[in-house]
Amino acid sequence: MSKRAKPKLQINRLDKVLEELAEFIKSLLPLERLSGRFTHEIVFSNAEDGTIFLNGMEAQRYRECLQQLVEVATFGEQISPKAVERLYQEAILQSLDVSGRRSDQSVEQRLVQAIQNLKTNLRAKPYAFLVYYPIGGLAADGLPVKVGNATFCIFGDEHLAKFKDILTHQKVSNEERQLRLEAIDERMKDIVGKPVCMIEVSAIEADAARSLVLKELRLTLDIINFYSDLLPYSSGHLFIIGEAEKSTMTIPTFTQGDRPTVNVQTMVAGPLRLLSLQKLLDLDTRRGLGFTIIADILSKQRNKLEDRLVAAMQWAGRATVDSRREESFLLYAIALESLILVENDKDELVYRLRVRVSHLLEEDVQARRKLSEQVRDLYAIRSQIVHSGKYQVKDADLGLIRFIAKNCILRILIDEPFTSMTSPDDLVAWFDEQILK
Repeated sequence: MSKRAKPKLQINRLDKVLEELAEFIKSLLPLERLSGRFTHEIVFSNAEDGTIFLNGMEAQRYRECLQQLVEVATFGEQISPKAVERLYQEAILQSLDVSGRRSDQSVEQRLVQAIQNLKTNLRAKPYAFLVYYPIGGLAADGLPVKVGNATFCIFGDEHLAKFKDILTHQKVSNEERQLRLEAIDERMKDIVGKPVCMIEVSAIEADAARSLVLKELRLTLDIINFYSDLLPYSSGHLFIIGEAEKSTMTIPTFTQGDRPTVNVQTMVAGPLRLLSLQKLLDLDTRRGLGFTIIADILSKQRNKLEDRLVAAMQWAGRATVDSRREESFLLYAIALESLILVENDKDELVYRLRVRVSHLLEEDVQARRKLSEQVRDLYAIRSQIVHSGKYQVKDADLGLIRFIAKNCILRILIDEPFTSMTSPDDLVAWFDEQILK
């Protein structure tokens, strides 16, 4: 992971983006909730400041301001896009004060304070965070083992002691200190003696650190799982706790008819055994499978080809452990395409998608042009997910693609002339007709 300082240009851009954000917040008063068949709606809230509903152009402007803020704030990856979005939402909530907690201040005062708080949080000095993430499916033999930026180990008393030492030296009463020590024992009893992945990141706050670690962890697990089926007599893989535990299910079946029969099948879902990193390292030493090479690539600044290689292995790693055959097939296909089709130009497909969605949902030329640009941006996100594996989807992006997809479905399902169409060729002909008008 590279650790680069923010240049002066980025700071100047942040000031400009914050000015635009302030103007956007001013435009939100008074707030109204738009109703309709289906609208692009963004909703966010917190317990103290209430709930905000944004619709239509407001939601679109929200997303545009957020995108600009993410671009300047996440330089160097010291804060995650989702953390930026959370701070962005807090600034809006504090400014609008829908709960009335800051009624002693004017809108202008609240806005100035909220923007200053946002600026301070985004420019805060990053700290080094060491995050321990619980891992499932990992055998204890040979640990600790380092793979890329991740160290796999058993969370023991020596790790717990580091947390207790910090609590011991906090300036609080002896009674409060004892309560905190008892609480840390209670909250961490489920992790002591269990496998964890330890990763250090540079971040502004703990939530951002955990988000960055989860991103790095998923990448590392996908790479390890790429090799999981290459281990002899192995039927295990690594996973994040809560996502793929081993479980047993019973499926009773009976045959109806003149001679009914009963069949009861018991199946095990998830990894059958624990995966040993030590055995994987031994196998790599014997057979030269490239595990140590890819682990080294994970720990350094990668070139573009290495990025494609890592992305392809990620998709293939997910395909290796996916229990659904169709999903596994698709993931393997993505892995192959993302690595082999380096020079493949999909601009024609993207252009066709942009034009058709625009004609389907908008009547005005300017509105079509704007929607076309949004579809292009969403497809760019898809490309980043496929080809680099780095992109974190923001709530606003997810909301926009949901809005576009559902409105297209409803348009064709409910409205004429689509309800009179009987084949896909009819729809294609309609699109062609719109373009030729």
